[in-house]
Amino acid sequence: MYLKLILLILLFTLPFTLYPSPVYAGHCTPQEEEQRAPYSGQLDQYCAGGIQRYRNLGDCTHEHLQNCPTGTHCEVENDELVTGIPSPNMTRCVPGATPAGTTVNDAAGLKEIEDVFKNVVNVVVGLAFIASLIMLIWAGFKYLTSGGEPKAVQAAHHTFSWALLGILFLAIAWLVLNLIEAFTGVNVTTFNIRNALP
Repeated sequence: MYLKLILLILLFTLPFTLYPSPVYAGHCTPQEEEQRAPYSGQLDQYCAGGIQRYRNLGDCTHEHLQNCPTGTHCEVENDELVTGIPSPNMTRCVPGATPAGTTVNDAAGLKEIEDVFKNVVNVVVGLAFIASLIMLIWAGFKYLTSGGEPKAVQAAHHTFSWALLGILFLAIAWLVLNLIEAFTGVNVTTFNIRNALP
């Protein structure tokens, strides 16, 4: 049974280990250079041309978000009005014309909710791995102290199996999320509630 689990783990991880990442003289690939983000290094959104909204996807690529509708203009939340100026914040469509320097306040607590969610997920995943490792150690201790008694050996075997399955499921979940992101380009590992706002 353990051999099958080890082979399953290798089946999922080996392609990532063996597949070499291409190295380019520049930071971006030739295809990415053609559509390089106007403001490289910015990881969030910016405005351009008054109503156009863009989101950077790193130093090399960006995507064009839906333009602001007629009668509104693009502004960056919690920062100065920008038109062609990079900003590390999010964008919104604001009715009418607003003088430069006006700030648009983000809905109360949205960033804090995102930060709390991120921290909780990080803590839960970390604790899950730690708990699985502790269970593996405990299973080994039970094997050593079983004295060959069938019931004790079976209990240690069950503990070891569940710990190994826990680690396997965590690894598969992480792998599936990264595969979805790699094949679709959708960042499913980031929780950003502000993207759902107009």
